[in-house]
Amino acid sequence: MIFLRQLALLLMLSTAALAQTNQPTHLLPPKLLGVNTDDFSQDSTNTIALRKKANDLYDQSDFDAAAESLEQVSKQNTNDSGSAWRLGYCYYDQGDFDEATRAFTEYVKLRPQVAEGHQWLGICLARVDKLDEAERELSTAILLKPEDAGAHDELGYVYERQSNYAKAATQFDDAVRLGGATEYRCRHGGRAYARAKNYRRAEFLLEKALKYNPTNIVVAEWLGRSQFQLGHYDDAIGTLTNALKIEPTNSFLQNYLGHSFLALKKYDPAADAFAKAAAFNPSDVGAKQSQALALIQAHRIPEAIKVLEPYSKTS
Repeated sequence: MIFLRQLALLLMLSTAALAQTNQPTHLLPPKLLGVNTDDFSQDSTNTIALRKKANDLYDQSDFDAAAESLEQVSKQNTNDSGSAWRLGYCYYDQGDFDEATRAFTEYVKLRPQVAEGHQWLGICLARVDKLDEAERELSTAILLKPEDAGAHDELGYVYERQSNYAKAATQFDDAVRLGGATEYRCRHGGRAYARAKNYRRAEFLLEKALKYNPTNIVVAEWLGRSQFQLGHYDDAIGTLTNALKIEPTNSFLQNYLGHSFLALKKYDPAADAFAKAAAFNPSDVGAKQSQALALIQAHRIPEAIKVLEPYSKTS
């Protein structure tokens, strides 16, 4: 059991790092929302020309050049929410999330009742690791527009990074209800439910995610783990065996496969799985110990002694 807890901890650490690279990418360039053309009534001829140039560049997806002109427009007309919005997306597209945050912050000040402004500000804040602020903005976006599945996706992602897995799971469920069971929602929702120890819901969502992408090893790991925790050992064996066809040297998968066989008192295949886990990760003493235990249960005592012999010499 100590080994299983260590194994679960290793998976949690590895997937926490993975989550940081998995922010939703389903959003298209934002539409121009909440613009009041009365704000342009006092603009000079130069400002009008700059805005037209910037908008043309933006519409051509030349975001680098558009940003330069939009910065000038924003300085000349600080009430121009449309330019602030476009500027935010230009910087977002360039990967400059600090500047994108600045631009969307200005937009939200000018148009506080536009849900999408809070949503995009929240996205940018999450990108610069300001998770509490991102949570606040995304929660505001949902209050203003609760039917927006994308906003629930984004808030779920933030909760996941905050290790608030129960709340993350709820947000991904809301996104599924509002926008359908996409691969992204099933994958992240399933993983959040597994980490919140709601393994039944996790199994349901992760099975869907794996159908979308049968080669996703991370999904297979979490599905196998959930099936194991539910006592669905045969299902876990099937999931893990299929995953090992794709990545046969994955010692984590081999370990969980071994424990699934062990739970079914299938000691010979358990010993084989643990042996492979130890071979692929020689520093994994737990795999060797589990292999020896399986061999003992299979009445293969001489082999068990041989496996444990190196450790008896060092003790």
